[in-house]
Amino acid sequence: MTDESLSSKRTADRSRTFAARLRLSIGRDEHVVDVERPVVRFGRAEDNDVRIGDEFASRHHGTIAYRNGTFSLQDDSRNGTVILLAGDRSLYAHQERIPLEAEGEIRLGHVDGEAMRFVVETRSPEGDTWISAARRPTAAEKPPPANLFRQEGEYWTIAYGGSMLRLRDAKGLRYLAHLVRHPGREFHVLDLVLLLSDEDVPQPAAAESARRRGRRPLPASSAGPVLDATAKAEYRRRLEELREQIEEAERFNDIGRAETARAEMEALATQLAQAVGLGGRDREAASDAERARVTVTLRVKAALDKIRRGHPSLGHHLSTCVHTGRFCSYAPDPANPVPWDP
Repeated sequence: MTDESLSSKRTADRSRTFAARLRLSIGRDEHVVDVERPVVRFGRAEDNDVRIGDEFASRHHGTIAYRNGTFSLQDDSRNGTVILLAGDRSLYAHQERIPLEAEGEIRLGHVDGEAMRFVVETRSPEGDTWISAARRPTAAEKPPPANLFRQEGEYWTIAYGGSMLRLRDAKGLRYLAHLVRHPGREFHVLDLVLLLSDEDVPQPAAAESARRRGRRPLPASSAGPVLDATAKAEYRRRLEELREQIEEAERFNDIGRAETARAEMEALATQLAQAVGLGGRDREAASDAERARVTVTLRVKAALDKIRRGHPSLGHHLSTCVHTGRFCSYAPDPANPVPWDP
């Protein structure tokens, strides 16, 4: 191969290598993520590439990475990351990886936080300019429905009040979706668990639900503790999170947030005390319905928390209208019904 052809090959390889980049800006500072700098770290700590002063940002909040021609955001924070996109759409990431496409804003922990603007660009065919990958919707495209709760693969697309949110699949989201599609109806927790996630149902729960439905019951076994080890760990993890939230709210003199967290902590502590006796011994459940009630309540609460962070108005609506317990329901105001597309 001649020197001239070798040089042309290197030029062509370099053009292909630098075919995409992501420009990240906050205030007057700008950073580029590409093959030469494939990872940018952001957070409150001084050793980050991008320092964020927002009170909701963690010390090492997350990273933006380039790999195999695509860009993604990895959230490693306590409060999560909100990604605002065109058309009032939003994504919420918490301890997970989310792809970044086109352009948008990254906010840390809440929608009113300090924003990092990003835009994905591709190199022009001539190789001399960068072109934004943002795609403007055409008039022929169908606008997103007003209210939608739909699973698409590993993610849920949730639209409400003109804004859209995408969340990774979780069982709490499946329970919520079933409830909003049947407004005003009450579902016993055993029926809800059996209907949506059979693998979670212990044999006694399946037997009790079968008897309630007039079917031949499955072989029963004795009831276990009110809370299993996983549920107790989730309770304690949430209590620790609430303690940290209270400390942080008190540092910033956010009395309302501290009181809300303290009220939830007291409620959880009461439930945990009811499930654990002297010496840390488990209390026996009165029935498997109690275990199902605890499981569904925890998962619905976790799903509502994620929705509230990424879509505050929808989070408020669902927190007000969704009721959990032995019977679960979605009961919006009859005078102002909320239609949901399937």
